[in-house]
Amino acid sequence: MLMYAQDYDERLPYYSYGADPWLYTWPITIQAYVKNWQLLDCPSNPHTSDLTYHGQLYPGYPDYALSNYWHRTSRKLAESQYAANHMLLGEACHFVLGDYRMCWPRACGTCGLSDCGGNLALRNDANAGHNGGNNLAFVDGHVKWVKWTEMFAHWNDLL
Repeated sequence: MLMYAQDYDERLPYYSYGADPWLYTWPITIQAYVKNWQLLDCPSNPHTSDLTYHGQLYPGYPDYALSNYWHRTSRKLAESQYAANHMLLGEACHFVLGDYRMCWPRACGTCGLSDCGGNLALRNDANAGHNGGNNLAFVDGHVKWVKWTEMFAHWNDLL
């Protein structure tokens, strides 16, 4: 992501470009830099099948999402006054859901987008994965494990 930003005036890719049936999403955009679809797969996440989203095939099921704060705008990275505290991406139940539902990336196994994390009974350590937390990448480039209860309680502070 940061290599992409260096090439595009310190801006991150939008979560999607274009319109159906030629939707071009951020995982496709960064492939020129990573050249590996497996990078988007968490080895401990049960999503293993390929995903077709708006007509585009994604090998494996992308397990990470950009924070909504970054992916829906054309903000420059330098606009983040607290880069070490602002989340850039993390594991999610769907790669276009970079909102509070990232606290429980295992809550959705059927791609029911409206119910991912919305069901209170699914908000638990098992659905958070990784010992009840998430590995988050921050704007300054560091990665940190954060417990889902802390993520959810301080969601607005991470953006």
